[in-house]
Amino acid sequence: GIGTRGPGETKLEVDRRKIRKRISFLEKKIYQIGVQRDTQRKKREERNIFKIALVGYTNSGKSTLLNAATDSDAYVEDRLFSTLDSTTRKLKIYPNSEVLISDTVGFIEKLPHQLIASFKSTLEEVKRSDLLLLIVDVCNTDFENNIYSVKEVLKEIGVWQKPVLLVFNKIDKLSRGELNSLKIKYKNSVFISALKRSGLPELYLRIKKMIERHYLNIIVKIPYNENKIMSFIYNNCQVLRRRDLVDSTILNLNVNSKYYSILSRYICRGRESREANIG
Repeated sequence: GIGTRGPGETKLEVDRRKIRKRISFLEKKIYQIGVQRDTQRKKREERNIFKIALVGYTNSGKSTLLNAATDSDAYVEDRLFSTLDSTTRKLKIYPNSEVLISDTVGFIEKLPHQLIASFKSTLEEVKRSDLLLLIVDVCNTDFENNIYSVKEVLKEIGVWQKPVLLVFNKIDKLSRGELNSLKIKYKNSVFISALKRSGLPELYLRIKKMIERHYLNIIVKIPYNENKIMSFIYNNCQVLRRRDLVDSTILNLNVNSKYYSILSRYICRGRESREANIG
């Protein structure tokens, strides 16, 4: 049968053969996940969606935070790589705009290069995100080295330049004095207990502020014969107000800053902006 010894095989050789088969199976599964995720990401990028990725050392509480923030039931287990693929959910904290938050595989110190290659599909969520939440387990006495390890992996995959918010998790396990000391040392960070759902309002407020910096409010004037750009606007931007003129349409928009160059030639400026303002 499968897994039994062949002629002259030792138990060690049988075990190695089983491991090779398991690795081959997992590599195929990860490749399939990558193809599926790539299709999903392309669809998201066609729309005006702000994307958040949860990153952190393994068992830092990323999946627990995802569940708490989105009222979902992502798989949670206290083991290495319990989250193999990325789990993405909608986060309803910003009115009239879609926000997606993705859990990712837990990082480990000195992550082997072959594992980085294998987990490329899951780390793509990190590369495509607009904001990284670096989740830290304050119960781990070596958490500062863990932060360093995560930063090194983020640098290796080329995303450390992205906005990063440090989120200290499991603060319910700390004394008041320990928590105060941590807040003094990491002044610009957020402190939560995902399990107890404490500190989440402050986290949401910080996320909202970062989203607001990511978007622009502009006024554009679109001629009626520009059907393609009008379609683009309604598919990718938030239309706040609209006024139809004889030969064109004036739109107040909330738009992702990455679309500025596409819309720049239609933007009303100076006196034209004041005259066109419909708010």
